[in-house]
Amino acid sequence: MSDDDELLARAFRDVRPLHPERRLRHAPPPIPRPVRYEPAAAPSPPPPQTPAMPMSGIDARTQRKLRRGQMRPEARLDLHGCTQAQAFDVLARFLAGAQARGQRTVLVVTGKSGVLRHEVPRWLHVAPNAPRVLSSHAARPGDGGEGALYVLLRKFKGAGL
Repeated sequence: MSDDDELLARAFRDVRPLHPERRLRHAPPPIPRPVRYEPAAAPSPPPPQTPAMPMSGIDARTQRKLRRGQMRPEARLDLHGCTQAQAFDVLARFLAGAQARGQRTVLVVTGKSGVLRHEVPRWLHVAPNAPRVLSSHAARPGDGGEGALYVLLRKFKGAGL
C-alpha cells in the first residue's frame, strides 16, 4: 500500500454511510462532458495593451460606470480550462452571440494567473472582436477582480459584423 493509499484509508476510516432516510432520493444530475472545440488559428500578437482600454465612441461617464462595476453584466463567459486557441475561438463566438442578443455588458473570466489573463485583453482589440468591443476594464472583486474583465459591446447593427 502506497503512502497516498494509506493516508486516504486513514482519512476515511471513521466515515459511515448515511442513514437510508437521509440519502438522496434522486441521483444528482450527470456532470456534462467537456465540449470539444476545433481550435482556430491563434492571432499574431498585437502590440501590448493594458486591461483598461477605452476606445472611441464611449464617453467618460460610461467608462467610469464600467470601471466601477455599475453596469451589471448581462452574460458571463468563463475561460478556465481552455487552451489559447480554444479560448480565442470561444471568446469570439461568445461576443458575437451576446451582441446579437442585444447584450451590452458582459463579464469574461480569465483567471488570476496564466496566459489568458494577459492575452484576452489584447484579443478584444483584434479581428473579429474589435468591431464589437467599445471598451473593457478589470472587474470589481465581487465579479472576479483581476481575473475577469467587464466588456462593453457596441449595439448590434445586423449581419455586417
